[in-house]
Amino acid sequence: MVKVLVTEENPVLRLGVVSLLRDISEIELVGENLHSRPTAEMLRRCAPDVIVLGASPPAIDRIRALARNSFGARLAVLTATTDPGVLLQVLRAGAHSCVVHGHFQPQSLPQAVLATARGESVLSPPVMTALVAWLHRGDEATDQWQPGPSLTTREIEIMELISAGLNNRRIAERLFISEKTVKNHAYSIYKRLGAAGREHAIERWRRMNSSEAAAEEAVASE
Repeated sequence: MVKVLVTEENPVLRLGVVSLLRDISEIELVGENLHSRPTAEMLRRCAPDVIVLGASPPAIDRIRALARNSFGARLAVLTATTDPGVLLQVLRAGAHSCVVHGHFQPQSLPQAVLATARGESVLSPPVMTALVAWLHRGDEATDQWQPGPSLTTREIEIMELISAGLNNRRIAERLFISEKTVKNHAYSIYKRLGAAGREHAIERWRRMNSSEAAAEEAVASE
């Protein structure tokens, strides 16, 4: 049995989702939530395998916070949004599946939920289009579609060390890479953050992380 928690602010949409999932023998509905995100207490009590999150329009910070504090549940986002930039952000925020209203048969939702529970990703055509376009266009597409910065794993590592006060030489020693590589990454980071230099980048990075931490704290405390 796959345990599913449905969270959707729109009562009509929530009723529709629940009705599609209720009679599926492989699915156990363990909870319904009226708000845009389930509380930490609800997640602990229900222990879902999949969270079906209605998000129109998607609140990216909340999706990111929920994905990081889901207690192991996988996240399937349902949205009416077709904007490619927003859909890409939904995936980057931590959604495992993303289904767009009007681009799937309602009867297929249970199969999408079951596939998500198995570790697969179910993406509606607009999401696939956004993802393929981003892969083809690379950083240019990322910069165009995302209003906030999006750093690679290595860039996050380096930016954390920059924020901690390490110079390029110390960062290179810490990560076992050349100082020139650090400088190249730093240049890319400053560009992505829209920063004029090192201190400006640190300021923007700390401000961005404090916003995300506040969102995560709200999820954990409710």
